[in-house]
Amino acid sequence: MINRTTLIQRLEPPALWDAMPGEDKLTQTRAMRRFDSVRSEPALRSSRAARAQIEGRTMTMDTMTTDPSSCRLCGGVAAFSFMATVLSKYRIAYFKCIDCDSLQTEPPYWLDEAYDGHLGHLDLGVVQRNLTNQAACYLVAKLWGLRNTLDYGGGDGLLCRMIRDHGVNCYVWDKYGSPVYAQTFTAPDFSTPDLIVSFEVFEHFSRPNDDLVEIFGRGSSLILASTGLYRGQGADWFYLSLPSGRHVFFYSPKAIHLIAERFGYRAFISGPYLLFVKPDAAKALPVAIFKLMTKTVPLRLLRAAMAVKPAPGVAKDAALMRRVGEAKPVIGVVERG
Repeated sequence: MINRTTLIQRLEPPALWDAMPGEDKLTQTRAMRRFDSVRSEPALRSSRAARAQIEGRTMTMDTMTTDPSSCRLCGGVAAFSFMATVLSKYRIAYFKCIDCDSLQTEPPYWLDEAYDGHLGHLDLGVVQRNLTNQAACYLVAKLWGLRNTLDYGGGDGLLCRMIRDHGVNCYVWDKYGSPVYAQTFTAPDFSTPDLIVSFEVFEHFSRPNDDLVEIFGRGSSLILASTGLYRGQGADWFYLSLPSGRHVFFYSPKAIHLIAERFGYRAFISGPYLLFVKPDAAKALPVAIFKLMTKTVPLRLLRAAMAVKPAPGVAKDAALMRRVGEAKPVIGVVERG
């Protein structure tokens, strides 16, 4: 049992309540409130639960995980790690879970502001990343003989379009984005996807304990994802994405395997990718080929091969759009491939 004094010493960062040079009184007040919250909540959970019962409310894991000192993924104790500034104006605290080793921000009150507007100009690697992800998706679909695919968190739909070009029946869903490149393909023609792909999405989940159910609860045989893994990086880690303020949870390799175990999958970390596979689909040969082909050089070669490969899905989707009465699609010279 951790006593109150020990817990406060573990969680209390030096001078957390002090404002940085040039910060105003409001910022100091916010910092003080965060310090009070961090210092008191873990030690007083039992008394909070008692008060909640008296007031007719039930204290659950969901309410606990809104506390900065409680891990929003596993519910473990999260110890203060460092502070940083998001959106160039909010000084916030980051906490590391002592159980699953993940890193999280304090409860992200700034997300509405962070998503108010398009920040594509900050994501300079989006095109190159889509080219690489297209190759990885095609690889997994062919290795396991999968067809029906959902791009969860697919943003503007560009990757969905690129995957469809090569004959994979892909649809896109995104809570915030507008799928301008795949507007016809937002309502899947299947109930359960064979494959879910979700690139650079997990780190956006403010409540991963709940949000991951949206992906893993769909019953797919495989899930292919990517996110920057936390291995003890500090406040200078580029993946914090401080200018955008949209990255709020960072998973350790240990957390990835805990997620897989929770939802009945096996997890494989290879190159930039996380592959979650149902046990009955975790065959040794396709897994071994996936691990080999997602190393840097083989993945680049596969990506180059995709660039010269015919794209029969373009003409196929053009014909589909004509049948459903949509405006005549512009397909250009690619249709002759």
